[in-house]
Amino acid sequence: MNLSSNSQKWLDTTLYPFENKYIQLDAGKMHYVDEGKGDVILFIHGTPAWSFLYRDYVSSLSEQYRCIAIDHIGFGLSEKPNNFDGKPESHSNNLNSFIEKLNLTAITLVVHDFGGPIGLGTAIQNNNKIKKIILFNSWLWETKNNLNAQKIDKIVNSKIGSFLYLTMNFSPKFLFKKRNL
Repeated sequence: MNLSSNSQKWLDTTLYPFENKYIQLDAGKMHYVDEGKGDVILFIHGTPAWSFLYRDYVSSLSEQYRCIAIDHIGFGLSEKPNNFDGKPESHSNNLNSFIEKLNLTAITLVVHDFGGPIGLGTAIQNNNKIKKIILFNSWLWETKNNLNAQKIDKIVNSKIGSFLYLTMNFSPKFLFKKRNL
């Protein structure tokens, strides 16, 4: 794993002016930012995003709150171990460990996209530590009876889906199309 400053030359610190912090979890080294003081707001990104998504919220809200934004293992500035399966349950377990190691309580949990299932799984297991939950662009319903969701699930969880997602960077290349500015 290489998390040296040389490996982050691409990072524009004028847009992301935070102190980079790391915590060792069983799955790998997780990056996070921890700015401000007061009640905790914990930001959980989806895929293929990272804590950069929350930079403006952290900058403005850290004047009144302790704002923590993580990078899931395999994303952003966190370690990208080859043996991590990347399942929502595994990310949720990492988040549980993170909350425990930092001894966080009275958390306002902000979740986005796949951060919803990850964060909500954590909230269920840590309901005594969660004060509020803010969801955006996420979901709460089951998909086993939704034919379209099942088709997508079959593709994503197939060998070809795993290959496209993990090896070919499928999400950013095809879900976020380049724009000519």
